[in-house]
Amino acid sequence: MNSSVVDVMNISSFEEVSKILGWLNNEAIDRRKIRLKAESTIHREPYDVILWKLIGLILTDGDFSDLLKRHRSISFGGLSYNTAMAVISTLIQIVDILTIGVIYGEKSMYYRIYLPVSSSSRYLKHDVVHYINELDKNPNDILSNLNMKQLAALLAGIIDGDGFFGKSSTYISISFNPSSMKGKIINNIISFLERQKYIILGKYYHKPKYENTFSFTNFEFAKKCLKYVYHAKKRERMQNYIINYIRNYICPFSISELREILNIASSMYINYRKPPRKSKVLVIYIHAHDFNRISYIWNNKDLQLKPLPIHNGNRIMVKITEKCKERIRKAIDNENTTNSKFIKIIKEFIRINGHD
Repeated sequence: MNSSVVDVMNISSFEEVSKILGWLNNEAIDRRKIRLKAESTIHREPYDVILWKLIGLILTDGDFSDLLKRHRSISFGGLSYNTAMAVISTLIQIVDILTIGVIYGEKSMYYRIYLPVSSSSRYLKHDVVHYINELDKNPNDILSNLNMKQLAALLAGIIDGDGFFGKSSTYISISFNPSSMKGKIINNIISFLERQKYIILGKYYHKPKYENTFSFTNFEFAKKCLKYVYHAKKRERMQNYIINYIRNYICPFSISELREILNIASSMYINYRKPPRKSKVLVIYIHAHDFNRISYIWNNKDLQLKPLPIHNGNRIMVKITEKCKERIRKAIDNENTTNSKFIKIIKEFIRINGHD
C-alpha cells in the first residue's frame, strides 16, 4: 500500500464518510491513506456511551492483543465496507482525528483504521484498556455500574462486529472462542445481560462450534441497542427483528384505544384456539355506524402492526390477542368507564380474580 497521506479531510456528517470510502475504493487513485477530522456540526452521542460502543467493536473486530500492549494504538484491520462505516461512525464522535487506509487482497479490498498519536487518543486508549481489563477480572462489578443505554451501546458494538441475524430475523448469533480472553469477556457480557433479563441465551447445534445465539427479552433495551447499530445491513436486519418482536410480544393498541374499543362493542366472545395451541383471542363486534367514531385508531403509523378490522355487513369485527391482556387490565381499572355488560367476558379473557 502506498504510504503517502493526503491532507486532513474534515467531515460534517456520517453521509460524507460513505463518499470518502468510495473515493478510496477507486483504483485510479494512487494515494491509499487519508486522515479524517470531524467538524463541530457532526452528531455526537455522550462520551460515556460511545466509549462502550467502541469497546464492543474492539472485542470483535479490533486489534485486541496489540491494544493491550501499551505501545500500540487503537486499530482495526481487514474491515469490509459496512464494518468500516460502523467503526468510523463510532470513532469520529470521540477522537480528534483518525486514519483510514486500504489494503488490496487477491479478490477483495479491505479497510484499515487506526488512531494516530494525539492527546485524545491517549486518553481514550487509557479508558478502553482499563475497562477491558475490568471486564476480564471484575465483570459483574463494572457491568452493574452501567446504565441501560451504556449496556445497549456495548452490545451494539458486538453486533456491529460479529453479530449475525438468523432466518427471518428471529435470533442473533455471535461467534467467539470462550477459551480466549476476548471470548471470555464477551461471554461475561452476554451472561450478565441474561441475568438482567435483557436477553435470553440459546443453543446453537450446527457448525461452527463457537456460535452463540440470543434473543431480546426487554423491548426498551432492544430499541436502545438498535440506536447504536451502525452497520447498515445489520441495522436493517435488526429493524426487522424489532418489527417481528412487536408483532409477537407488544400490544399494538394503547390503553386509551382499547378502552374506546371495549366501550363501543355491541357483542364479544372469547375464541379458544384448538390444541396444540393454547392461546385465546377476544373477538369484538362493533356496529358500523359506531365504528366510524374510532376508525382513526387504524389511521396512524402503527397500522402495519395492528390487526385490520374485518367488515361483515353492518358490523365490524376486531380481534385482540393475549399480548394485550395487561393493557386491557389497565383499561378496565375503572369499571364505571367500561361497557358493564361485557365485564365478565373481559375479566375471563385476562383471568382476573385468582386465575392469573
